[in-house]
Amino acid sequence: MSPKDSEKIGTVYKEERKRLLGYIRNRIPDRVEAEDILQDVFYQLTVGFRDIRRIENLTAWLYKVTDNRITDIFRKKRPVTIGYKENTKNGEDGPLSLEEILPALGSTPEDEELKELIWETIGEVLSESRYYKPPAMV
Repeated sequence: MSPKDSEKIGTVYKEERKRLLGYIRNRIPDRVEAEDILQDVFYQLTVGFRDIRRIENLTAWLYKVTDNRITDIFRKKRPVTIGYKENTKNGEDGPLSLEEILPALGSTPEDEELKELIWETIGEVLSESRYYKPPAMV
């Protein structure tokens, strides 16, 4: 990159940084995440500057890249927490409990072994979940 190109990028950065950050903050309230987007946009400008010289309106390009980056963030899947009230519909009692899902077992040795296997499997699945926090040991 030539010194003239570096100077042009520096000028664009100084002129557009605050406005572009404000534009991002209107859509992304987290300041750190907004700053990351801003840095990414200017990084893309510096990396792709050879091709960008053909662009007539550099400011419009910056805002388009910013919109694309914000869209990418919203496309990422984020965990959704569903509460009890959200699961209940008109007249329904809510989500099923484990007692309602698991088979009714007696007290024979085979039933006890099946119960133990079920609880072990449930424990393994929960331990693999990043949202599960095991109960504190006393």
